[in-house]
Amino acid sequence: TGEERAVREAETRMREALGGRLKMRELAREFGIPYDRFRRRFKALTGLAPKQYHRQLQIRRAQESLLYSERSLGEIADELGFDSAFHFSAAFKEHAGQSPSFWRKAKRDSTRRSAKAS
Repeated sequence: TGEERAVREAETRMREALGGRLKMRELAREFGIPYDRFRRRFKALTGLAPKQYHRQLQIRRAQESLLYSERSLGEIADELGFDSAFHFSAAFKEHAGQSPSFWRKAKRDSTRRSAKAS
């Protein structure tokens, strides 16, 4: 249906705009769908509300950056469109259950242990 196509297109736009602030109501308006209906359809197809989906994408990208780069939390926060490293850290902890610094250290330590065991 047209609404399913709109949701898939919205997913693509969210992946492409991880560093920007997407306004979900404006996105729905662009597709010609009332926001409440867009939100319900989006959640039915993805399991998450649009804002939650976008935040999850941002956190996944942050995890990649934390694990595979030496960028600071402030640099990662800027890249992903957070107002500050503090806001980024709070969002990360809410989703990942740990602060980004602790998560980075724990994952890197785990990777090193796995490499040594091999």
